[in-house]
Amino acid sequence: MKYRSLVVCIRFLWSIIATAAVASASAAEKRNITEKDLFNFIWIGDTQVSPDGTRVAFVRVTVNEKKEG
Repeated sequence: MKYRSLVVCIRFLWSIIATAAVASASAAEKRNITEKDLFNFIWIGDTQVSPDGTRVAFVRVTVNEKKEG
């Protein structure tokens, strides 16, 4: 029975270590948003609800990186 408790304890500690490693790796990958990131965004604009309230229309707004002006 003590052997089983030891195995459970080791697995628990190993899972904590693995979780901490993943958390620190994802924290290192965080960065601020850049202008290039805006080209990947999709905005929703000009929303309109139908008179009976059963439908919604909207405009999907994206940025064309190659177009100037």
